[in-house]
Amino acid sequence: MTIAKHTITVVNTYSDIVFQPPLPPVGGTTYKRTVFKNCQWEDVTDRQADSGGLTQINKLISIIIPKIKGMKPYLPYADYAKLDNSQKPNYWTLKTEWEIFLGEVPEITGTYTMENARADFRHCMIKGIEDLSDQPVLPHWEVTGI
Repeated sequence: MTIAKHTITVVNTYSDIVFQPPLPPVGGTTYKRTVFKNCQWEDVTDRQADSGGLTQINKLISIIIPKIKGMKPYLPYADYAKLDNSQKPNYWTLKTEWEIFLGEVPEITGTYTMENARADFRHCMIKGIEDLSDQPVLPHWEVTGI
């Protein structure tokens, strides 16, 4: 049995721009990270043959995030998006087309940007999410990235 030993970072992004005409907009994009230890990720190859016999090879990353007692609560993206911005740091979410980082990324700030994180850490774009966090044995989330 393999023990999950990897660390990943999920960075949730939302806009906190406030419009108060006639004043110019205030705020910008906020990035809130959630670091997960004891995860598992691996490179996988997905091969699919089409009707003409041509094989398409896709390089993917498969990530398992175990549900651990005491972790910040997860919300599906549709529910997370409805939260007031002041509540969002108390939760985490996964969304297709967002990035997930392999390793522990520092807080994203004006000094350490998303561009820095992309340059410093291996990352992938989320293409699939399977929420198995309510199953009685080994609750977890499965994420597929490219």
